[in-house]
Amino acid sequence: MTIPQRTSRGLPDIPTFGASAGRFAVPHKAYLRVACLEMEKFRRSKEKDSAARRIRNIDTRFREIDAEEAALLEGLKGPGAATVTAGARSHRLVPPAASGSVTKVLRLKY
Repeated sequence: MTIPQRTSRGLPDIPTFGASAGRFAVPHKAYLRVACLEMEKFRRSKEKDSAARRIRNIDTRFREIDAEEAALLEGLKGPGAATVTAGARSHRLVPPAASGSVTKVLRLKY
């Protein structure tokens, strides 16, 4: 009498229902995913608020720069001032000989 051969089975041969269940078939997984999405939404809203605040600060600084530039250029206006156009604005610059106070010229070498 011969011994019948057995087929050896391993872990891959064990039938499970895990693959047939959907991604959110287990309620706690669905709730966890909802919680993760809510946290991400909160983080993104904080990032958006921070970016908006930085943009407001930059815009404020632009207005300060424009005001200071206008005040400086207004102070330069005088008799014999030349007019220089920069962008959409026109600026008057006083030549060094007309002011009499400038004796040195700054030269930059790169």
